[in-house]
Amino acid sequence: MNLQSYKIFLFIFFILNIAFQSPSCLDSKGNKVDYFIALKHPDSTEFSYCDSSKPCKDLESTKKELNDISISPLLKTLQQIKSLKSDKYASVFWNDEVAEKDISLTYAHSKGIMGLDKHNGFLIVHSAPKFPLIINDEIDLKIQDGQQIFAQHFFCISTTSEQLNNIAEGYTIDWPYVYASNNATSILDQFKNIQQLISKKKNTDLQQKVIPFQSHKGIKFEKFSKSGSWVVPFYENVVSTHIKSGLIVESWGSPQETPSCQGEFQVFSNLEVAFPKQDEFKQTKDHSKYAISTDQKLHFVCLGDINRQQTQWKRGGGTGQQSQNNQPIGITFEKIIGNGTFGVVYLATLNDTNEKVAIKKVFQDKRYKNREFEIIKILNHQNIIKLKQAYYTKGNKDDEVYLNIVMEYVPETLSNLIRQYRKIKQQIPPQLLKVFSYQLIRGLAYLKGISIAHRDIKPQNILTDSENFLLKLCDFGSAKKLVKGDSNIAYICSRYYRAPELIFGAAQYTTQIDIWSIGTVIAEMILFEPIFQGQNSVDQLIEIIKIIGSPTKEQVLKMNPNHNQYNFPQIKPCSWPKFFSKQKPDPLLVDLISKILIYVPSERPTPLEALLHPYFNDLRNEKFYQSYPNMPDFFNFSNEEISTQPQLKNHLIPDWYKNKQIDNLSKDFNQKVFFKDSQK
Repeated sequence: MNLQSYKIFLFIFFILNIAFQSPSCLDSKGNKVDYFIALKHPDSTEFSYCDSSKPCKDLESTKKELNDISISPLLKTLQQIKSLKSDKYASVFWNDEVAEKDISLTYAHSKGIMGLDKHNGFLIVHSAPKFPLIINDEIDLKIQDGQQIFAQHFFCISTTSEQLNNIAEGYTIDWPYVYASNNATSILDQFKNIQQLISKKKNTDLQQKVIPFQSHKGIKFEKFSKSGSWVVPFYENVVSTHIKSGLIVESWGSPQETPSCQGEFQVFSNLEVAFPKQDEFKQTKDHSKYAISTDQKLHFVCLGDINRQQTQWKRGGGTGQQSQNNQPIGITFEKIIGNGTFGVVYLATLNDTNEKVAIKKVFQDKRYKNREFEIIKILNHQNIIKLKQAYYTKGNKDDEVYLNIVMEYVPETLSNLIRQYRKIKQQIPPQLLKVFSYQLIRGLAYLKGISIAHRDIKPQNILTDSENFLLKLCDFGSAKKLVKGDSNIAYICSRYYRAPELIFGAAQYTTQIDIWSIGTVIAEMILFEPIFQGQNSVDQLIEIIKIIGSPTKEQVLKMNPNHNQYNFPQIKPCSWPKFFSKQKPDPLLVDLISKILIYVPSERPTPLEALLHPYFNDLRNEKFYQSYPNMPDFFNFSNEEISTQPQLKNHLIPDWYKNKQIDNLSKDFNQKVFFKDSQK
């Protein structure tokens, strides 16, 4: 080995030796990790855990003890800096509760630990009071018995000592109570902010600051800081305004105080959230503190230690925040199940429940709200796809943001179902055709009740579950809430399913454009192909005329009063029974289609009127239900659904169903009375 090679070898060895010896976050086996999150369970030292060794999608319960030094990532990490007399590393410990000492409320509501040498170190942000104890200049490596009652969080991040020094500037603004430190002069001489933190010198020049930093592997974090002299709610005035997102905040709460919920963005307290067992947050033994973003911008997780009570506004404090840029915690992507100009649809799994979901990822133009998201948030009907949650992710470019809409997953589309039956050359079973048509119209009745036009009903946008006789409308990318008198774009809806008034350029249309689309979809379930297949708008109108005949001048004016061309060839309408003679569908269904597919929107049946068509009388027969026990409820009409024609409610709901509901209410009442009596 020549001299130059030997020097290179020594340099590499020196760098590796530094990296190996430097304090860092450690996992349960003592291996270095970029970060870890540990959540101690209440009434024990068992903990849930995740770290950077794999995507931190969820906290996994370990069934192990956080106090067991042989497997505890927290204690293994702290063991690196156990002695406060060593000159190999420096350390700082702060807490707002210290054993055998009352801490002034002028100090920050903050708890944390730094350990570092000249090159690298770690930061632990936690929520545990009086932790860790320092005895004879050494860390007591355990959580004390009195502190095991409550759940606590521990968030460790590995980073460089230079970045820890930058973070320390934020803590000098917070001004926490430093109760112990290893002020190794040879190390801290170059880190003035850490020295200032140890000496309890408050930074009075700044009221708040957001300090960006990175872990060793480049994961981006931010340290949020607030001075106690700035008497404002921390999450509302510092965190939410910076990340431009609403927040749901979990923090230690007092029943006597009301958490604040004010500011530019909505910040909700978990005090207001009920758990599945109907326990309120204030009744739980959870002292950990976190915040998650709601429905704005990107997906964030914050971990810190600052209360939201008003009495805490006068104290300093902060939190560390991690941006989950790839996907939110708790979701596993599986495969692409759809794509188009709108974006991409993925099949995914919610890790906590193993529920399958569909995630629609679309580019978010910052200049506009996503109309589909704004509409789907307010929809609530069994025949409309259900929104689960939504979050934002970054694209490849800094200014690219994508909205991810998480919805319930339904296995097939009506388009695929039609294709399957066409392939085997069999008609869709009459019962399935009937219940799908009924549910499709019911979904439209609900939309009409809240004045929303779907504007793109077609087989591809209808989800079906044949085994459970279930149908749901989806894809509200073209949907709009219609306001009487307002103009709307006429060039909307896929051509084959476009209502004639749209072809005639009507700008003030109604939700009756959707009933036309439904008529074409029902016809397609019989024909296995679109009933009107024009090559362009003019050709589409010609295809319509071939079947339902030429419109009269009066009909054209009722479709669009501003249309002034009426020169159409005089074509007589064809016979609907003859048109469907090859497929031989139920004559009542043919009659329903013939009443829907007419020119004048106001003369088409409304959705509720269509549901009362004799074709659906079988569904109102109790014997039909007895034959198909897994059939969905067809008669649980909501107030919105019947709001346009409430006088039809009694006709829509059969007597046997009404009597059954009365019987159920009576049984429920009797059970409650019996239960109350039995408690006396």
